[in-house]
Amino acid sequence: MKTLYELKQNLATIGQQLQKVENQLAEKAIDPNATMEEIQALQKSRDDLSLVTI
Repeated sequence: MKTLYELKQNLATIGQQLQKVENQLAEKAIDPNATMEEIQALQKSRDDLSLVTI
């Protein structure tokens, strides 16, 4: 079983990954060359990471 410290570290890491994906999504949203598939892939990544933090 993981310690409370390990769980907090994992949660912090997931939070950082979520922030990175949200930033990438914001950049793709304003990029006229971005494809819908790229945007949808980032949205799925964001949604998956969001579920982990709940």
